[in-house]
Amino acid sequence: DLRMSRGLGDVYKRQEYGIASENMSDIRSTYYSVIKKSNDTLPDPQILNLKYIADLNLKSLILVKHQTAFEKSVSFNVEINAFFDIVAIENDIAFYRVIGILLDNAIESAEKAVKKTVTMLLTDCEEIVIINSCTQRKDLTKIAQLGYSSKKNHSGFGLNFVQQYVNQHDNIELTTISEQHHFIQKMMFTVR
Repeated sequence: DLRMSRGLGDVYKRQEYGIASENMSDIRSTYYSVIKKSNDTLPDPQILNLKYIADLNLKSLILVKHQTAFEKSVSFNVEINAFFDIVAIENDIAFYRVIGILLDNAIESAEKAVKKTVTMLLTDCEEIVIINSCTQRKDLTKIAQLGYSSKKNHSGFGLNFVQQYVNQHDNIELTTISEQHHFIQKMMFTVR
């Protein structure tokens, strides 16, 4: 929306001017009208157990996907009970894209289900499991094929990219399970 982007541009200019001129009333006004308001919509990192995740990029990705789920009325939970740190994937942009694809697909599928839930489990630096509710069992022989998509107007590249990424990494294994009301993607890591 053009009006909104112009409005944000004005806010940023006012904030920049306020900082340059050390005008605390402009700085305070911007903080309370924009920054504080947006922070209030983000979940408390304690609720998502993000304190246990070492990788800042992974934390940020999870927060963004939580917000996406929230906007689509999908319950999004992260379950982790110990420190999660896999050095081999740190700063691997393709890895974050893979997790983003899996979470996007999970959220979109859960959005259509009666019980709209996505749960992300991170266990012992050995696996990431994404479980989402769904309306029906999926055909696992088709989902990773290039060009296949069950979604209207989608390219079908997402899960194919995921499969290519996994195939290129000997230390990562992906298992997909489709049940009547749940879809499960389990990514396991081995240290070699």
